[in-house]
Amino acid sequence: MSTLNVFDRDVFTVYIQEPSAPAAGAVAVISSPNNQRAQLVGAAFRLVTDANAANRYAIIERAEAPVNQRIGVSQIAHTAGTTAYYTAIVGAPPDTGTNPPLHMVPLIDSPLFFEGDAMRINIYNIQAGDQIDQIILTWHLWPYSQ
Repeated sequence: MSTLNVFDRDVFTVYIQEPSAPAAGAVAVISSPNNQRAQLVGAAFRLVTDANAANRYAIIERAEAPVNQRIGVSQIAHTAGTTAYYTAIVGAPPDTGTNPPLHMVPLIDSPLFFEGDAMRINIYNIQAGDQIDQIILTWHLWPYSQ
């Protein structure tokens, strides 16, 4: 995990996180920044699918047991043997599918994450050779002291 930039603001800090890619066929589970209250405001990633026939859908979730809270869901199917780039932003319009391989995922909810919480980039119908990579997350951070 690496930090690209941290921008100080009066009320919050913008934190850009570039986590490592998960293994092929695995979803990305990413811990929220430590010692901070955090709100996910943007995400970008690439999905490369293998040749197995299946429609995939990207899902951005807050990883919680026993039920994951969905924050954003792609509405366009991603087919076998292709590469697509996803951008998820709070308040983005729903994707119409008119500009493949670029897909917009509106973040419909942006809950607060606390130390120890995690978010997940999940792929519905993920196949063994599918790869999620080039992940960049943007967070708003508030120290616990505020």
